Amino acid sequence: MAGEWGGSVLLAMEWARTDRNRGFIASWPQFGAPAGFFLANLAVLVFSWLSGDQFLVWGWRIPFLISIVMVGVGLWIRLGILETPVFQKVLDEERVERVLVLQVLKRQPKEVALTALLRLPEQAPGYNLRRFHLHLWHDGPGRFPQLSVNRCACLGRLGVSLGHGCRTSLCRACRL
Repeated sequence: MAGEWGGSVLLAMEWARTDRNRGFIASWPQFGAPAGFFLANLAVLVFSWLSGDQFLVWGWRIPFLISIVMVGVGLWIRLGILETPVFQKVLDEERVERVLVLQVLKRQPKEVALTALLRLPEQAPGYNLRRFHLHLWHDGPGRFPQLSVNRCACLGRLGVSLGHGCRTSLCRACRL
């Protein structure tokens, strides 16, 4: 998953039409994680409401079946993406770096450090709370964790908001 995320960041950045706000445009793939977390929990809430007491028996399957459509759309998009003009130019000029990570760290250490630091407020709470939410916020054995899912939906929404703030701050700090 991380490889696809990194690739999507590069694609967004390299397909940007101008250098103005290129970093802001490249930050949008990160929006997918909290937005997906929010929408997934919202789907669970809706289908738990629709299926009632039968959610643990059959209702939980419906969001998974619906997600097949998302997988199909994602595959269609992925197969239709061409190499970016920026990358094609690098290939044509045979300027592919052997150890790209080292080059980035040598040339742009300030941007790497700022990116890591500015992403902490968005990432740390979300990962920690998501990891322990069912353990900490359970509603009892054998019961649907309604309160936990409500809190996770709120957490996803918070991640969307914090993510936007972090993207904006990063672009202003690095002038990307």
